[in-house]
Amino acid sequence: MEITLDKVESSITLTTPGYWSKREPNRRCFYNFLVPDGARVKITFNTVDMEAEDKMYVRRFHKWQEPHPIDRKLHPYQIVSEKSYLALEWWSSFVTHDVKHKGVNFTASVILAEDSCYNLTSRGADYAGDHTYSETFEECLPWDQTTDCTDFPSDSPDTFWLLSSGNKCRNPDGHLSQPWCYTYKNGTNCHKRYCDVCNHLAPVDVIKNCSALISAQPDFCSSSISRFGCFKSCNMTQPVYKPVTCGPPPVPSDGELVGSAARSTYRQGDHAFVKCLNPRDPMMNSIKCTAAGWTNLSHACSASYDKQCPDGWTHHGARCFRYFISWATRRQAESNCQAMADSGTLFQIRDVHDQVMMRRFRFSEGVRGNYVHGMWISGELSTADKRWYFTGTTDEMKYFNWTQAAVTNDGRRNCIKMTAEYSWAQDAGAWKTLACDDAKAVAPYVCQIDILGAEVMDRSELCQGILTRSPYFCSSTGTRYVAHQYCSKSCDGDNGTLTCHDPQVSGYSRTSDSPSVGSGEVMTFACPKGQQLVQGDLVRACGMNGTWLGEEPVCSGNPSSMTVKVDSLRKRPQRIKANCVYMLDTDAYRVPMKGRITGWFYVCTHDGDLHVSVFKRNGRSRYKHVGTNSFSCEAGYKREYRVPLANQIAADAGDVIAVMSSSHYTLSANGCDDAMYEVMLNPYAWVKDKTFIAQASVFANTTCMVPSLGGEGEMEEKEEEEEDEEEEEEEEEEEQEEQEEEEEEGGGGGGGIRRTGRKKRRRKNRRKRRII
Repeated sequence: MEITLDKVESSITLTTPGYWSKREPNRRCFYNFLVPDGARVKITFNTVDMEAEDKMYVRRFHKWQEPHPIDRKLHPYQIVSEKSYLALEWWSSFVTHDVKHKGVNFTASVILAEDSCYNLTSRGADYAGDHTYSETFEECLPWDQTTDCTDFPSDSPDTFWLLSSGNKCRNPDGHLSQPWCYTYKNGTNCHKRYCDVCNHLAPVDVIKNCSALISAQPDFCSSSISRFGCFKSCNMTQPVYKPVTCGPPPVPSDGELVGSAARSTYRQGDHAFVKCLNPRDPMMNSIKCTAAGWTNLSHACSASYDKQCPDGWTHHGARCFRYFISWATRRQAESNCQAMADSGTLFQIRDVHDQVMMRRFRFSEGVRGNYVHGMWISGELSTADKRWYFTGTTDEMKYFNWTQAAVTNDGRRNCIKMTAEYSWAQDAGAWKTLACDDAKAVAPYVCQIDILGAEVMDRSELCQGILTRSPYFCSSTGTRYVAHQYCSKSCDGDNGTLTCHDPQVSGYSRTSDSPSVGSGEVMTFACPKGQQLVQGDLVRACGMNGTWLGEEPVCSGNPSSMTVKVDSLRKRPQRIKANCVYMLDTDAYRVPMKGRITGWFYVCTHDGDLHVSVFKRNGRSRYKHVGTNSFSCEAGYKREYRVPLANQIAADAGDVIAVMSSSHYTLSANGCDDAMYEVMLNPYAWVKDKTFIAQASVFANTTCMVPSLGGEGEMEEKEEEEEDEEEEEEEEEEEQEEQEEEEEEGGGGGGGIRRTGRKKRRRKNRRKRRII
């Protein structure tokens, strides 16, 4: 069935066969919706009343995609097509007897281009609103915490400004079909979700027992990890996007607008491009119209110049560089560079920014020509100490980009050549070593000279703030190019900025190699063994004034509370098996401190009961049960269970968490038995039911499994222990006093009666304190 929706016929309500009388078995129906170009289709499932084996499938992206079954439990349920295509498939089962369900009732409507709050042609690249949650009601992650995601939008004009957008939905450069955000991150593995930024979908509760959750937990709507799943019940507001306009863009005094003259007005989300007035400073700058006005661009050039680069040379910070396509030996290349100026030398690649810039620049100059052949760069191995120094200097090299097979400590291979761009993919642009005096080894080369009076500058005032929130901003694969483009001073410690040194304090210690780093470089720290971070940052970047950015770490052996593995909560492709007690005996899941278990976090695929326990190691493959919390596991969203005070398990540091389900396919998990490295190899044991968990002691079998499970705990109260210690001290003092009194009174009868009375009064006072 093909249904056309347009401005005249904008919606239609349909039902599956037999909905109003008796559901028809063994029917397969197709619903294809036709809408104008640029429009989208919205489906609202009014009633989903299916037999157990009935299916309703949806294709919302394109007709060749694998159809996705809708969840019969999640209605009222709405979906919007990604573009102009959406189709439904109804499959009713063969069941004919004892039929109790009617089928599906749904409404299809069209969303026209004029109904969108952003430009559909640019797919929402212009959107700059305040939505912070996905269309699946999952909270978005801050962009500056996702820069190491493998698909982070690193090559967009929006990339730099994205890092100051918090966790708001965006579509950088219009790469995807509509605004989106990251909702989950595990290392470089990140999940993206679209956002309903125009509020086409009505607010709903993804979780079905929201009223009970809110009643049981007064702060649920403000602090619970599940709060977005109760979006409607928590009365959360949908931000309304009303784009503003900006006037002509402000252009720094050292730059000029690219292209035609400035328009009188710009729409929110529009870009303007500014270039440096110095024609040999090649970087192009983007500024963006936002709700607060134009993003700030302090300078158009990467440095201030008292002297220009010579003709044919290119600016790079406080240096000029130039490729020479003539082939030369290593010694000839260095001699030629020295003849260019007093500061002339082979180009020094000081950090990852220089490496990225040089590869991009030479590749843009030609394909398979001299600019993409291998070339000589600065660097020589010292025979005295086996360290690498920039050629002709005592400046030790800090950054390297060796090929996988590079020989780096052989005195006979003591100079560096950057490999060709058409080398084996893994080695393209990497470095290999050759003999400096090899007369047969020839290659193009690149020289550098210093610019007198040059001062490297940040193009934006946002650089230090971004570096504070995202310490790896200057070196992360996803951001290092824009970091070099906009934040030359913040990210280049070799250009006159100060150095940050190891604080060398007793509360924490350095774990990174170097005791000092330059601006934009990172130093990492760790808490002492047995202590946990309670405040501050263990990864900090060096600011350009020589002070540490971020907050100083505070470690404690007695933190008030801690959470474990909350970042692992997501839907996973597999589930745990029933009546199998999985012992999560890895560093990630061991109890980090002595205290009480106050909560559990989880994601389930199907409803069921979960039994989460704490065990102590009791020898090889043997464990001793400490306690178990049992609770219902509701499917479909990340959830939390607050353990009642009377049921909170007292655990010691190093205790092990275990999990079991009474039914199949409840807790979401990843199997990894076929992985190259089984990092979550867990012992397990079979039990008849939950009553036998406490009796399980031998866990001889193992399996590799990563569950969507986390926990939270609080420190044990120490008042009783401290009171006992105080009482013992008081008793010792009293005994000492009584002994002294006996010696003073000489052992007379009356004195003995008085001493006995004092003892009784002291014991009575101790009992009163204990009761209080």
